[in-house]
Amino acid sequence: MATERRADSVDLTLGASAPWVRRNVGPVAWAVLEALAEHEVTEDRATVSYRSVRDLATELGLSNDTVARALRRLAAHGLAQHHASRSSAGRFAKGHYLLSLPPDVLVRSAIAAPTPPTHQPAPPPEPPTTRRKRLAEHQQLDLLDQPPTGHHP
Repeated sequence: MATERRADSVDLTLGASAPWVRRNVGPVAWAVLEALAEHEVTEDRATVSYRSVRDLATELGLSNDTVARALRRLAAHGLAQHHASRSSAGRFAKGHYLLSLPPDVLVRSAIAAPTPPTHQPAPPPEPPTTRRKRLAEHQQLDLLDQPPTGHHP
């Protein structure tokens, strides 16, 4: 099943510190961090991601509460800080996350997306089946007279 890429996503490469960060924040928070970083933009020398909890939850197949916990964990590690903004009318506008990733964790990749294989692998051959010899009715009844160990007398 192919997944559709969003138009604003970027390709990322794992840097040398990625395994250490992934181990410390945990697998769910790491997945949320990757989803944030895939949609990062640079504004005024800051790296931001305009993703909502609901968007992230839908993309990752997680609940909103799970994603919110992961975002709090990322904030506690100083990797993603939520910034709420207000419109000129004083209402809340779309918030964003300020990303503070060390340069050797997730790096924008210059490598093109992998191409799908040109051929489909052949399915494995089905194992040969051997038909069991069907016993006559009187032979089946003889089996009931045998000792329970299954050995023939």
